[in-house]
Amino acid sequence: MKHPTNDSVRESKRAEEALRASEDRFRKVFENASIGILIADPNRNYLAVNDRFCEITGYSRETLLTLGCGQIVHPDDQEMDVAEIGRLIRGESKSFLRDLRYVHANGSIVWVRVHVSVFHSDSQEGIQIIAVVEDITDRKRAEESLRRFELIAEHSRDIVLFMRCDNGRLIEVNAAAENAYGYSREELLALSIHALRAAETQALTVSQMAEADVHGILFETIHRRKDGSTFPVEVSSQGATVDGVRMLISVVRDITERKEMKDALQESEESLNAIFNAAAQAIFLMNTSGIILAMNAFLSERIGHKPSEMLGRCIYDFLPADVAASRRARVQEVIRTGRMIRIEDQSEGRWFDSTIYPIIDGEGRVTRLAVFANDITEHKKAKEALRESEERFRSAFDKGAIPMTLAALDSRLLFVNAAFSKMLGYSEAELAEMSFFKITHPDDIAANQAGLAPVIRGEKDSFRMEKRYIRKDSRIIWADMSTSSVRDANGKPLYYVTYVQDTTERKLAEQALRESERRYRMLVDSAPDAVIVHREGRFLYSNALALKLYGAETLEQLQSKTVLDLVHPKYRETVSERMKRVEAGESVELKETAVVRFDGQVVPIESVASMMINYEGEPAVQVTIRDITERKRAEEVVRASTKKTETVLASITDMYVSYDNEWRFVDLNPVAEKLIGRTRQELIGKVLWEVFPQLRESEIHEHYLKAVRDKCTSSFEAYSPATGHWH
Repeated sequence: MKHPTNDSVRESKRAEEALRASEDRFRKVFENASIGILIADPNRNYLAVNDRFCEITGYSRETLLTLGCGQIVHPDDQEMDVAEIGRLIRGESKSFLRDLRYVHANGSIVWVRVHVSVFHSDSQEGIQIIAVVEDITDRKRAEESLRRFELIAEHSRDIVLFMRCDNGRLIEVNAAAENAYGYSREELLALSIHALRAAETQALTVSQMAEADVHGILFETIHRRKDGSTFPVEVSSQGATVDGVRMLISVVRDITERKEMKDALQESEESLNAIFNAAAQAIFLMNTSGIILAMNAFLSERIGHKPSEMLGRCIYDFLPADVAASRRARVQEVIRTGRMIRIEDQSEGRWFDSTIYPIIDGEGRVTRLAVFANDITEHKKAKEALRESEERFRSAFDKGAIPMTLAALDSRLLFVNAAFSKMLGYSEAELAEMSFFKITHPDDIAANQAGLAPVIRGEKDSFRMEKRYIRKDSRIIWADMSTSSVRDANGKPLYYVTYVQDTTERKLAEQALRESERRYRMLVDSAPDAVIVHREGRFLYSNALALKLYGAETLEQLQSKTVLDLVHPKYRETVSERMKRVEAGESVELKETAVVRFDGQVVPIESVASMMINYEGEPAVQVTIRDITERKRAEEVVRASTKKTETVLASITDMYVSYDNEWRFVDLNPVAEKLIGRTRQELIGKVLWEVFPQLRESEIHEHYLKAVRDKCTSSFEAYSPATGHWH
């Protein structure tokens, strides 16, 4: 019979060996896990870290064990990290899960998802902090890529529509959609996609919607604007999950020009593929023949078998033949070398990052293998989406017809596209060495800096201004500039994007127009007559003589009336008809009318609408007006004098005849008509010697010529063959 004391000793020995074996298994699992694991004391000093954690942070194990946790946490995340660990230690919470940033040993930023819990040990170690760390840097970059895509969409000329998959209701639209459809953003968000389709087109079928959701779809259809007009479009749709809502992202391109010109345009960009955040891990234990000894629930979910169906069976039976063969070969390598390996492979459409760790017995033999498999399918998709997004962004940036730049917050030009380089005449390499303000006209720098400052500080998202650039050949380029900031995940500005529209030709045209109008006004102001310019009877301009003619103090006073308001009522109908003829492009003759001054005085005028002119960019009528008051008075005096002379001549009994310097009859009285035997109408304007040629042979001819030659009065008596009398 064995002594009881010896039995107790043997039991104690077995317990110690079991404890050592358990600790050994824990240590091996800890060291070879494919995710980062750390153990720290309540003061946040590292007690233990595994290889994966060292790989994530870039520090060696020895260096980390001399550091505190806070020394590799980004300064902006320190305060929250300390507060949350404090709550764990005080027992106010059991664990927490959050994203934070590490500063890598090489100075770069690493985003990690940390699951932190507290272990209360009954031994002398007391409280220990245990954290499981997953590298999510690629995922964060993918999210930043999505934000850049949204920024490009906002400035895209294409229409971008975000809509629910279940009912087609619009969730978000870009500015191009408002311009294209004629609706405001608020009106569009109250509609579904069906309201934008033309009546003659059919809505997408359920199967088509499903195909667009899963695989993406590209098709042509016809859309309708708010005013009822329609236009052909090319639509590229792709499914995505945003804030938990399944939606379609559609890029809509107006292909009217393509249809009219029968010229193929570049295919619409495909929507950015959805990026899924969660990374999963499968863990199982197997023997050297691949028989599954233990497994977690995640593995069965991925393979599609219950644990009861898999335990005790060979893992290779659940894998495709090609994957099984490759995996078997790698397992044999681990068994042969006794070293762990890490592999990345694909099974049934999903990618896995797996670590195969050998469990070695006391004799150095590999008896079992622990496999840690991270499902990195979403990571792969995100990485590919990031690459595609970067390529799309670079393509849109480099090949865009609109000049664009990316500038640092200190205004250094980081990137410029070919259109911007061509506009300024510099190479892209030359511009990369410049500040944004080195190519800005000195007179515009202050305004540019003032407008950009709140964007750089993060107070505004964008600003716009018209400014001047200086080309390499020193020529001035006028441009309409629009600048928007690009921010990080915390909303902090990283850099800014600038879109530039060359407006030089428009500016030069405006300057030429102003100069032309200045010369026109100088010419008109120096004209000897009154000049007005009107459009549809409304005064646009008048010179000083026109103001004086109408009795107005200013042009504004004149503009309070219409042209017809200041025409004498007697002539309004005539003037109105003449205005219509001029506006129709006809020419009109000089015409006498009258205007009524502001003081009520009637002024006789002679006016003519001399031409249709371009005034301030639109057609107008120029009218030249002459005040004929003095001429009318002079004519009245002449008429009165003539009437008086005619009265006197009619009353005398002697014959009276007058001639001009060419001996044409100018006037004669009734006595002369009677003696000559011809009327005034028959003689006025006729040459004396042609009407009465016989006078050339008479004495009268000599006396007439002598009086003209000597410029003196001549009195004589002679016989006139014209009258048959002596005079």
